[in-house]
Amino acid sequence: MTPPNPTLAALGRRLRLGLVGGGSGFIGPVPRTAARLDDRFEIVAGVFSSDAGRSRAFGRAIGLAPERTYADLPAMFEQIQTRRLHGALHPAAEGAARVEIGHPEGYQEAFGTLYREAADAIVAQRGGLDWRAAVPDMPTVLDGARGVRFIEAAAESARSGAWVDCRVSH
Repeated sequence: MTPPNPTLAALGRRLRLGLVGGGSGFIGPVPRTAARLDDRFEIVAGVFSSDAGRSRAFGRAIGLAPERTYADLPAMFEQIQTRRLHGALHPAAEGAARVEIGHPEGYQEAFGTLYREAADAIVAQRGGLDWRAAVPDMPTVLDGARGVRFIEAAAESARSGAWVDCRVSH
């Protein structure tokens, strides 16, 4: 049995999960099942297929409201952001904990892209070009320092109960 989770106890409910992928097919049930194994997550929204009709049909099949099943990831994020900005966020999305990628290929793809961009930057620099022009979205050391500072500030804020400045000067 999974030990009680203090966050869930404080919330009085499961964490709300938006799922990308995880529809029908061989691998589809795996992320949905894994999310429910310890009964800590509830699937409240999703994009379950690259085909909009199949995604909506699958969302209905697992009991989601039609407005919580999306044609693609940008549409899901746009709707959630629009609802937040206009104060009309669907109750099921309030306090959404995370969006989970249902297929590990996306995770592997992200690292593949990062390595490809690093290789492009190296080739550009060796060729005498500005690597930032060749790969403008490549994270820098300053980006990494900002990320670390943000995590440190969030932890300090949680400990102290006060806002902590997380800006990094350079």
